[in-house]
Amino acid sequence: MAYLKVNGFHTSTTGRSEGIGQFLQDVDAAGVPFFACCVDGTTSLVDAQNIMKRSRVAHHAVFRQSYFPHNQGGTDVPDYSKDPQVAAREQWESHRARWPAELDPGLIYSETVNELRKEVQWADWIGEFCYYSALFALRDGFKWCGPGYSTGTPEPGAWEAPGMLKFLNLVQKHPDKLAVALHEYSLTTGDIWNGGGSLVGRFRQLIHACVDNDIEPPPIFFTEWGWTFNCVAEPEQAIKDILEVGELYAQYPAIKGAAIWALDGGWNNLA
Repeated sequence: MAYLKVNGFHTSTTGRSEGIGQFLQDVDAAGVPFFACCVDGTTSLVDAQNIMKRSRVAHHAVFRQSYFPHNQGGTDVPDYSKDPQVAAREQWESHRARWPAELDPGLIYSETVNELRKEVQWADWIGEFCYYSALFALRDGFKWCGPGYSTGTPEPGAWEAPGMLKFLNLVQKHPDKLAVALHEYSLTTGDIWNGGGSLVGRFRQLIHACVDNDIEPPPIFFTEWGWTFNCVAEPEQAIKDILEVGELYAQYPAIKGAAIWALDGGWNNLA
């Protein structure tokens, strides 16, 4: 059964997320999977988790840590100067140490990275980094998603780098615990299809790489989705855009959800 896959919001500790719990309950009651994503806090995620524990609907939820207090280490961008396995271990340990106690790592995905390097020459390193990050997460009983590529990235050919294929093969073995996280924005409120598929719709490069290499397409999370970083389309146009993109995404069972950017604070009062 196809369903609307632009089906949640990106939240944070600040912003305007009043009523998000009721939204999640209403979506669940309708039998439609939701996608909850929160950074630096558990706004929406505790509500989502409580619903997921009792619901038969295939919901998904993601937590990302971007802020680390001074002198406590940690970042959502790896140390590219190090061996990818070492960089993955160090970053994973810093994120695991700050995992919110109220969240169940067996239900909520950890997204430890955000908008990694887009250049094709870095794809092998990033794939290896994601591979080891995923292994560390699995070892510790966590779900994990990455690499959180920004809209319009990575460069063509990146998904077929050896390290990236290694990561995708690992995801294929653990499709209930690992996923690929991406961002898709149109970069304008005037045309959701701006870029002719190179922005919204770019995920198809990943799908094609998997098909060409005999890999089952991974679960795909759009942990950020929308128009621009500080502006959204007017309501009538926004709903039209959501429905149009939803029709595209519904053709791909691998896509599990997209979190609309954003109910966070800042960003020109976007929330």
